[in-house]
Amino acid sequence: MNRYPEKIAAIIESAEHFVEFDGDSSGISGDFSCGVAVAFEVAIDESTTRINRIGFQTAGCGYVVAAAETVAGYMKGRTLRSCGGGLPNYEKLLELLGEVPESREHCYKIVIEALVQTIRNYRIQKSDLWDGDEALVCSCFGVSEQDIQTAMSECNADSTTEVGKLTRAGLGCGSCLPVIEDILKAVEQIGS
Repeated sequence: MNRYPEKIAAIIESAEHFVEFDGDSSGISGDFSCGVAVAFEVAIDESTTRINRIGFQTAGCGYVVAAAETVAGYMKGRTLRSCGGGLPNYEKLLELLGEVPESREHCYKIVIEALVQTIRNYRIQKSDLWDGDEALVCSCFGVSEQDIQTAMSECNADSTTEVGKLTRAGLGCGSCLPVIEDILKAVEQIGS
């Protein structure tokens, strides 16, 4: 008899993303109650912010392996924008994998924490590389406030969609969209 539910056992058996490689960003999370840790590594296409490759490492139990494999499969091929605020969460893992024993809930949660840390680290790395004099608005594509204002004044961009087409701002993870909207409103008020 297998110690894991059939679905979890099948995922463990067929895990493809349980690999180590040198990617663009990594993140790790752990739980001291059982001594488990999980780390993700991603390779992201700079021009599209598409996750081309994702892998994980863990010495954790089968629940951690199944959760990490499921998350990796879910994320591979997605752009950061398509994820936006929609990174898989605990409820999504429950939906994809089924119920988990209460004593193993932390296994799913640390996987989510490691993924969030990986994406956060990618954005921090992009911000750290910024060497412009103006305020950086879009860390995914290195777009400054001045770039957005130029797109607005020279190309008559008056929506986040148009700004995105011209500068790519807002087309990565999407977290800068509220700032772009604020810039649009401020410039509109000045022009009125």
